[in-house]
Amino acid sequence: PATLVGMASRRPVEVVSVDEFSLGSRSFTIRVAPLVERANIGGADGNLGLDSPQRQRVLLDFENNTMLVADADTLGGNGGYEITVRARRKLGQLIISEAKIDGVRTAIVIDTGASASVGNPELLRKLRRQRDGGTALMTDINGVDLESDVRLAREVRIGRLQISNVAIAFADAPPFH
Repeated sequence: PATLVGMASRRPVEVVSVDEFSLGSRSFTIRVAPLVERANIGGADGNLGLDSPQRQRVLLDFENNTMLVADADTLGGNGGYEITVRARRKLGQLIISEAKIDGVRTAIVIDTGASASVGNPELLRKLRRQRDGGTALMTDINGVDLESDVRLAREVRIGRLQISNVAIAFADAPPFH
């Protein structure tokens, strides 16, 4: 047994070990994999943690709604249109160190399985003047709902990547503790 921390909850779950898992050209053992309800991860066969593709290239193609993982040469090298985001581990998560939201320096955890961007109350206090974006209802990996206020950030910068008009849900969620 272990405790799985979701965006809205902390729940006990059973865990298993996966002796061999292949991702691109790399094979490895996953020592602790939580067992979760399929409905809580969008009906997917599983949820791959972001620590797994270390030293490999992860290509998120938003236009075609795909994600590819492989060595850089396998994915075609650098065609000049890619944006490289380097990350570092902190407390078991991947943290982007060069992020700014409307000029406020912050750490961003990349989670491609999340249904929305979520910020903590401290970030909301620092941002102050964001436009109201209504409310959001999200369901976390444990199946627990989280309702939060949404604000629109004018600009999010991660290294050279700049995204405009980003909706961010703000909540005092368990991962922030």
